[in-house]
Amino acid sequence: MIHEYSLFATEGLTLHNSAKIDWYNYRSTEAPLKVGTNSTDAAAIVLYNSACINGDVAVGAGGNPDDVIERKNSARYTGWAYAQSANHETPAASVPAYLAAGPRGSQIDSNRTITTSGKYTSINLGNSEKVIINGDVELYVTGNVSLGNSAEIQVNEGSSLVLYVDGNVTGNNSSKFNNRTRDPRCLKLYGSSTCSSISLKNSGDMYAIVYAPTAELTLNNSATIWGSVTSRSCALKNSAAVYYDASLRAHQDPAFTGSLRLSSWREY
Repeated sequence: MIHEYSLFATEGLTLHNSAKIDWYNYRSTEAPLKVGTNSTDAAAIVLYNSACINGDVAVGAGGNPDDVIERKNSARYTGWAYAQSANHETPAASVPAYLAAGPRGSQIDSNRTITTSGKYTSINLGNSEKVIINGDVELYVTGNVSLGNSAEIQVNEGSSLVLYVDGNVTGNNSSKFNNRTRDPRCLKLYGSSTCSSISLKNSGDMYAIVYAPTAELTLNNSATIWGSVTSRSCALKNSAAVYYDASLRAHQDPAFTGSLRLSSWREY
């Protein structure tokens, strides 16, 4: 159950004014949405004015939710707050051996359509440039991913992209990871242990699994992820949102084959 949390930030989470964590694609009998952290520090989770988590909040094992969670002016969560029985594990995603050992191409820095998997030094798209993914593609980027203003990585219907990144990821104003399938399983962004920052600015809707357990993730004003998020820390700026696809709880992610662990539980 690697993606059982809507948003999991190992060290802390901040929801700024009117930011939201909600869910979709769930059954009425399903367990509530979960947001979590492994931290037990005071105010590791802060909800500012009118921010809302529509579900439960889990803090680090042995922590006191009243200390870890701080709410300001009309901020709220709708479910229970509790300490995990054991801290949530965030194993590294495995880069496929054929990609890790394969030849490294130059950077992707212009309009193009990609139909085959490959290894690249970086992705550096200028303003309004577009990369189109046709087919089932895995890309391993050993450096940074940068999208200029209105630049776009587009995953066509019937296609998928798994993007492994060693460096940092930056999406500038109106840039977009445009998953036209609207299925988060068809766009996966995996940050390795050297990925320390993911920043998306005013980027509209992004249907994706974002898994970068050593990265500081920032969703700027009104940026929205539909899928799930795992990061070291996370800041949802004013009106930013994460909408969890509850079907991901059952998703057997091949990047984590063999990862088994005990899930946490709640006491009433």
